[in-house]
Amino acid sequence: MKDNNVYKAGPAADPDDIDLNVGREALTLMHLEQPPGCLTPAQIAFALGNDPDYIDALIAHDDDQSSVWSESALHVRNVGGDPDEVEVHLIEARAWGSTAQTKRGALAWLESHPAAPPVDFLLDDELLAVRRAGDSKVRAWRECSGPECTEESRECPAHGTRVVELEDAYDRSVETLRARFLVLSRANDKVPEAVPGSTAR
Repeated sequence: MKDNNVYKAGPAADPDDIDLNVGREALTLMHLEQPPGCLTPAQIAFALGNDPDYIDALIAHDDDQSSVWSESALHVRNVGGDPDEVEVHLIEARAWGSTAQTKRGALAWLESHPAAPPVDFLLDDELLAVRRAGDSKVRAWRECSGPECTEESRECPAHGTRVVELEDAYDRSVETLRARFLVLSRANDKVPEAVPGSTAR
């Protein structure tokens, strides 16, 4: 079930921005790593350019976000806030912590495979298509907020058909991104085996 209020507040991000302050590689990984755990450490490292410094910076960012959300949950709890809000903040904290751990696995893989070559980002067109399809989907959700609308946008008599159409288009764009990524990443599987005695953080 969708909470329309999530999509009513604040301006939408520019759909043509494929960096969003974290880098296009990290943004792509957010779409590829669904559900969490579906990619191998080697695939995650490849998605992030086989760049240990970049991955290290992303880990620090994710750890920081996890701490921020944990502290926010504690604050809401201490002031007697809504338990549901506390849980939402804790879910965010756990999600950021999980993504940091996933990237640590990728970094460990890189440290044990020092011959893995740097990777140029080649998914601009596919990521842009995902961003634009996602923006159209969210705009449709936001429009589905009138008194005649149902809680579940896909079942709304006024907007349901359009919402379903745009959600399906978004799903197809993500699948295209994933398919292209898998084609590109297969070459990464040919790097030499792990170096005996190598260590990981």
